[in-house]
Amino acid sequence: VPPWKNRAARRSSTETAVSPRPSQVTGGYLPPRCDTKRDPLTGTILRCIALRNSVIMNAAMDLGGVSMKKLSRRTFLKISCQSLLAFACSNWLPGLRAAAAAEDIDTSLDASFVRQLITKDACTTRTIMWHSDSPEDGVQLVWRQAGSSQLMAAAVHTVPFTDDDVSAYIHTAQMTGLHPVQDYEYRMVQGTQGTPWFVMRTASKGAFKALIFPDSQCSDGYVTWHDIAQNAAARNMDANFFISMGDLVDNGEDSNQWRDWFNALAGLIDRLPFVPVMGNHAAYNLAWKCRLPAAWLHYFSVPANGSLRFDRYYYSFDYGPVHFILLNNLWDEIEQ
Repeated sequence: VPPWKNRAARRSSTETAVSPRPSQVTGGYLPPRCDTKRDPLTGTILRCIALRNSVIMNAAMDLGGVSMKKLSRRTFLKISCQSLLAFACSNWLPGLRAAAAAEDIDTSLDASFVRQLITKDACTTRTIMWHSDSPEDGVQLVWRQAGSSQLMAAAVHTVPFTDDDVSAYIHTAQMTGLHPVQDYEYRMVQGTQGTPWFVMRTASKGAFKALIFPDSQCSDGYVTWHDIAQNAAARNMDANFFISMGDLVDNGEDSNQWRDWFNALAGLIDRLPFVPVMGNHAAYNLAWKCRLPAAWLHYFSVPANGSLRFDRYYYSFDYGPVHFILLNNLWDEIEQ
């Protein structure tokens, strides 16, 4: 029974107020068949929702029954406190819902080629990307500080992409509000499915170590690239990020090469932020004619540069006390 329908009964001193049963869900009542002892997180969320709804309805009733000219200081403070409480509940709920969604789920969500990408400020932000065979409507990126149960969530931008007759959905999300020199865990969640937790660490303002690789293009299924990159990372577990200085694959349209290239970096590119540089081989099609580097631009959401025509062909970022500038000289390929 909504409280506003009981207003007359509440104001009447001669009538007996009848409280609604728990199955009559309003205000601060929980839904039936909700075992909050077995599911305390759901119980917490439902209590917050109930508290928020109850506060909003009570405040609305008080405002409806008191004219602004007769509003006393006590009534004003009461309504203000109720409004603040409702606002607080509304802001806590997204985090609680994210927590509910991110725990006690299976890890079968389709997410291939999970990767971290550098951002303009590596101390406080990080870009996460992955591929899937379906659009995964409603998927979220969630993260937490290592050792913490408090979760944050970000919306995901998804675009379909077809190249070399192979189609996929490419997902991009960005973590914001991070703290410098902190360990975090992140995963992707859609309903009751998700991925395993991945780890990451934010930058400091001080010294750092980077792995810097030349061209990784090769003709052996990227076995050589796998061995070089993984062995370098194993010998330098304190590395903070890694750079590949162009020509990641031999042919920018060849989906098999991109698949082998990403698979070679499993366990590395999802742990450390990647800094890609565009090479001229990214601008070749299967017939070895020049084309725009469509795959490269779809696969790596690097910082924007403000250019209307060549956005993300070149970019810059800060890491520690260093400002990095990544240039592009593919004039011949781009003009063709």
